[in-house]
Amino acid sequence: MIASGRFQNIIIVLTIAVAIISSGFIVTNASYYGGTYVLAERLEVSLAEIHVSNVDPGNSSVNPLISLAFNMRIDVQAVGNVRVTFLGATLWLNNDLLSYTSFSHSPTLVDQYLHSDYDSNVTMSQSVTDDRQTVLDAYLSSTWAWNVTLRYSFIVFDVRDTIAWRSLEFYTTEFTLT
Repeated sequence: MIASGRFQNIIIVLTIAVAIISSGFIVTNASYYGGTYVLAERLEVSLAEIHVSNVDPGNSSVNPLISLAFNMRIDVQAVGNVRVTFLGATLWLNNDLLSYTSFSHSPTLVDQYLHSDYDSNVTMSQSVTDDRQTVLDAYLSSTWAWNVTLRYSFIVFDVRDTIAWRSLEFYTTEFTLT
């Protein structure tokens, strides 16, 4: 037992202060780690637009151009560390896989980090060469049925070993032709 009551009171006050500060750190860290997984889970991705241009059936030297636009957003308040590192899309037109036309996008490092109120548009474009006839057939028949598979990868806490992939499917007949 400590003989001085004053010294005992100092020890008790210091112990309480250390406990309060430690619990603050624990709450902050738990919020950060939990927020990271909330950001990763709550990322909403939608197909914003398919745009087709340069379709000229009479000119074989002109190749159609297809652009895919996606909107990526988060509508939750959270703090964490999540990065979207790569997006890639596979496109089917009228049940025909455009297998030679690849769509991909790697965001710049500053654009990779997710945060509260994140709202970003990503556009991927590709000239259609080997699959040109599929686009021309759709143009001539006025039948445009699109199946889009979007795959994106993300990592948490800037640790490459945490890479995860998500795959989303979109179907639409709507697009813009210019």
